Amino acid sequence: MNPVSVAEAEALARVTDVAGYVMCPPFVYLDAVSKTLENAGLGAQDVFFENSTAIGGGPYTGEISVAQLKNLGVTHVIIGHSERRALGEVDEAIAKKIKIVLENDLMPILCVGENKADRDAGREQAVVRNQLEINLFFIRQMTEASASAKLIVAYEPLWAISRGDAAHAPADPEIVLGMINFIRAQLTTYHLQTTTRIIYGGSVNGKNANDFLKHSEIEGALLGGASIKPDEVRGIIAVAEQYSK
Repeated sequence: MNPVSVAEAEALARVTDVAGYVMCPPFVYLDAVSKTLENAGLGAQDVFFENSTAIGGGPYTGEISVAQLKNLGVTHVIIGHSERRALGEVDEAIAKKIKIVLENDLMPILCVGENKADRDAGREQAVVRNQLEINLFFIRQMTEASASAKLIVAYEPLWAISRGDAAHAPADPEIVLGMINFIRAQLTTYHLQTTTRIIYGGSVNGKNANDFLKHSEIEGALLGGASIKPDEVRGIIAVAEQYSK
């Protein structure tokens, strides 16, 4: 729910407006940001898994349809973000969202990751494997052409994400590399290993971005708190540009 004004959203869009990057503002700013961006992609923070009334669905008051997003020029959609999961979103709903987004030729950004209790118990791989198995369920049933569609997977370990109530350290880059390699191996089951970009999200900022992005296996970053701080965004983009040549 940040920033609080359209003027701030437009200012952040101007900072982020670099080819190869995607800005995902709150729904209420999508129209204004779409008119501000000229080079960067436009993403949404969520989507509903049913169609709107106009194409055979229901009204679903309060929800946002994939058709509405496309009409605003949205190209990417974040699905299964840890904060959505924390509010009760289940893996089966995430699977439906992945399906409708792919069917409408948008790029899903699927977030997966374990909490601290699972990491401490050594269950992190089992948790992520289960998330992928359910979240990507419908890809098994799609046509060969659809199944080869591109998507982005964001490894988002909950224990490394700042919630604003305490300082969180980002995950050790070696831990991130291990999980990203694990995710890449799991994607072979869905024939997505070569068409999927895997990125990291978890307290990335201008000071530590290089620690992650210098590794070719980590193909980008999903920014949280840093995304609404113009100086942080500039610093992270400067780091990323070193490795995008």
